[in-house]
Amino acid sequence: MKLKGLTIILLISVSITLSFFFSREIYTFYNRIYYKIVVKADYREMLNRAKDLYKKRRYKDLDEHLRVMALIFDEDPEFNRLKGLNLIRLGRDREGVQLVLSALKNGKVGNDTLNEVLEILAEDGLYNDLIKIFEENNVDKNGTNLFYYGLALFKTGRYKGSINVLQKAAKSGAMTVSQFNRAGIYYYMGLALEAEGNLTESLKNLRRAKEIDGKYKNLDKSLVRVYAKLGRYSEAEKLIRRKKI
Repeated sequence: MKLKGLTIILLISVSITLSFFFSREIYTFYNRIYYKIVVKADYREMLNRAKDLYKKRRYKDLDEHLRVMALIFDEDPEFNRLKGLNLIRLGRDREGVQLVLSALKNGKVGNDTLNEVLEILAEDGLYNDLIKIFEENNVDKNGTNLFYYGLALFKTGRYKGSINVLQKAAKSGAMTVSQFNRAGIYYYMGLALEAEGNLTESLKNLRRAKEIDGKYKNLDKSLVRVYAKLGRYSEAEKLIRRKKI
């Protein structure tokens, strides 16, 4: 009797599981029929709509739009690229990075997209993920990408590696790097050199950053600190008075 009862419970559990699985499959099937035949949904049109939502920073609306797209069409690298970027913007960084990386491996991520991903990862402080992209993929070594790589190395305490990468970024030419990032190249190179104890070269790079963008965040404070470490107190004091640091 006891065995019979356990058998019945097992059969009920299996039935519920199969019912759920097949009901989901049926739901997906009828959704595809509805959108493709009744609504006449077009993949390219819906993808362009998705891109427009992302451009307008309507990330929650885009999340819902992509959910509908996933019900109708088979996912592809282009879909995964856009979904990944959106998930990162929504704070679901790990999922987003994995989707973008899967698109990257399929050769479907352009350099503009990659720059954006690296920028997002840097903004969100996901420096190890950023480094992983460089170490595991054939990333274009332009000035902007090298800047983010060097920044990530600095933020994770790999100062010598950061200096080496940022020096390459500095040599890449102004055409491949924005003014803000060019200032950043010299700023973080200056900080890395400071961390390595090379104060003279640190000061040179910090002053170069100031020539490019005098309003770069925390630059003046860094200059004051390095001036003081070098014993150049009068210059540190002048900067403090001028900038009211």
